[in-house]
Amino acid sequence: MSIPANAERAVLRSRIAWLPLGRLADLGGIAILAVKALRALIRPSPNSPPLVPAVMGQMTWMLAMGIPLVGLVHLSFGSFLAMQAYFGATFTEGAGAVVGVGLIRNVAPLLSGFILAGLIAVKVTSDLRGGLRPGLDDRRSVPDRDVLQGARPDDRPRPDAGRVALARLLAAAISGPVLAAWGVAVGTTMGLLVTKSMLGQSPAIFLGKIAEMLRPVDVAGMVVKGAGFAAMAALISTFEGLRHDRDGGPDTYRAVFRSIFMILFLNFTWFNLVYLASDPFGPDVAAAPAG
Repeated sequence: MSIPANAERAVLRSRIAWLPLGRLADLGGIAILAVKALRALIRPSPNSPPLVPAVMGQMTWMLAMGIPLVGLVHLSFGSFLAMQAYFGATFTEGAGAVVGVGLIRNVAPLLSGFILAGLIAVKVTSDLRGGLRPGLDDRRSVPDRDVLQGARPDDRPRPDAGRVALARLLAAAISGPVLAAWGVAVGTTMGLLVTKSMLGQSPAIFLGKIAEMLRPVDVAGMVVKGAGFAAMAALISTFEGLRHDRDGGPDTYRAVFRSIFMILFLNFTWFNLVYLASDPFGPDVAAAPAG
């Protein structure tokens, strides 16, 4: 039996009307999950599995999967930034600052955050599909034979949502700066090799320009943004992974999209706040000499 056209239009209107409300509800759910994670850190449940092994387990796969990808991406970006200095000719002497400082200030944390956001969205949403399970995040907890065969129910304790989110937030917050620093090291090394071969510039000059232009806030920004970007991706992906089937179930694409959007927003906010609050970036590479 076909559905009347009026009923179809009514269903379409209801879906359109619910769309902004659904997005608002998700924002509230993500904020509530963040509060639960903070509460789990301050007042952990007595039935919760040990936190450190859970964080280490999550951090292990984040670094194992992220290091090769971040290295490959920054190989190309390090050489690209160095070649920009070569073909542009304006930044020939400042190639080290263009490559090294550019990677530390913005490129490495941003690209590493994007890569980690994709990995976390795929892995976390898949691991948490089906909800909170007994023994989750506890490697020591193994179901016995009767449970595996369905002879009796699994009576192992279930971790609460805040505890699950906390383990992934902490693991991501640690992995983010590590991967960003790895990206800086790979990109800077590649840029140094390209600059030496194409411009004939000595490594001492290349590294000296980085040291001359680099400011403490640049390094602090790499750490803060690296941790913040990855933690935000972990929070969004954990919320998505715990989404009930009645709400459509976990959606990996939605987790990736929202994570990247928030990373761009946080990056924009950090850059503008720090830039407007003071002058942390120092003299311009191409600034005209005084006098």
